[in-house]
Amino acid sequence: MTKRLLLALCLWVSVLADVCAQGYYNNSPIVPRKQEVWMFGVATSFTDSLMLVTDLQPVEAYILPGGFLANRTHYMLQLNAFLVNKVQLPNMTCVVFFDKKKSKAYKKYLKINKKYREQPGMSVQHIGGDIFDFQTEEWIETTVVETSPKEEQEKAANPSAAPTNGQPSQKP
Repeated sequence: MTKRLLLALCLWVSVLADVCAQGYYNNSPIVPRKQEVWMFGVATSFTDSLMLVTDLQPVEAYILPGGFLANRTHYMLQLNAFLVNKVQLPNMTCVVFFDKKKSKAYKKYLKINKKYREQPGMSVQHIGGDIFDFQTEEWIETTVVETSPKEEQEKAANPSAAPTNGQPSQKP
C-alpha cells in the first residue's frame, strides 16, 4: 500500500512539474517590473592594489522574474565609463551589487568594505554620490526568432533572396 502511495505521489509531482514547466518555457515575452532597488558598484584592478567603491544609492531599475536585475552589464559599463573618462583609470573590472531592500544591500556593502579593508596592502577608496550616480537603464524588449535547420539551408541555397551587408543583390 505504501509503495503505491509513494508511486502515486512521484507521478503527481512529475505531472505537476511538467505543467509548471510548460507555462515557464512557452514563448511568452519576459516582462520585467520597474521598481526601486539599492545599488552600489565595486571596481578593482588585477594589476594594482586599488579598489573603488561607490555610494549605496537608490535606482529605479527593471527586475526580471526571479529577482534578477535587467541590463546589469549596462550598470557596470556606466561605472567603467566614469572611471575611464573622468578618473583616467582604465583596465578596471567593475561589479554591481543590488538588493530590493536597503538593509540587505547595506549589509552587502559593509561586508565587502570590511573584507577588502582588512587585506594588507589593499587601498580601498570611496566614490561619493556627488560625483557618480547610476542612471536608470530603460528596458528594450527584443524578440528572438528561431529558425529551423531546414530554413537555414534554404537561406544558404538562395543567397540572392536578401542583400548582405547593405549591398544590393547581384542578379545573374
